[in-house]
Amino acid sequence: MTSGANYVGFFGAVKNGAVVQNLTVDIRTNGTQFVGGIAGGTDQEVHIRNCEVYGTVSATGNFVGGVVGLLRIPDEATVENCKVFADVVTNGGSVGGLVGCNRATVINCYVSADATVKGTAASELPLVGSSPNVGAITGENQTNGENIGTAAGCGLCDANGKPAA
Repeated sequence: MTSGANYVGFFGAVKNGAVVQNLTVDIRTNGTQFVGGIAGGTDQEVHIRNCEVYGTVSATGNFVGGVVGLLRIPDEATVENCKVFADVVTNGGSVGGLVGCNRATVINCYVSADATVKGTAASELPLVGSSPNVGAITGENQTNGENIGTAAGCGLCDANGKPAA
């Protein structure tokens, strides 16, 4: 899947209470911003569960993630029990192995320890991004008013999807 547009992924955008589950994709994206293996962005009580992403998720801008580029609507949207074995690469910021910019909840998800997650920052990656918002799990957990994106029970995994030691 190649596109120089915004909101690029298996689904460009997922909205209005949609549930995406039990989906495995082997994807090759090339977007600008809001790019993800499953969805470029989400809105309004979306739930993504039990999905796996392989391949390469790439972009030239911001908000890039192995599962979702921009996960929004705190307390209403979730990504849970997902695994990413894909490389996630951009020339911008807000890039994460799972979620580029997290304004909601990420639970029990893993990124392959062999995957490349690369943005404008180089070298070692924290699990949650620091400036300029590049992280192995989320690029940033963003504050939206009083709501803060959260990531719990997440980490790195081996090639078989088992938590890395």
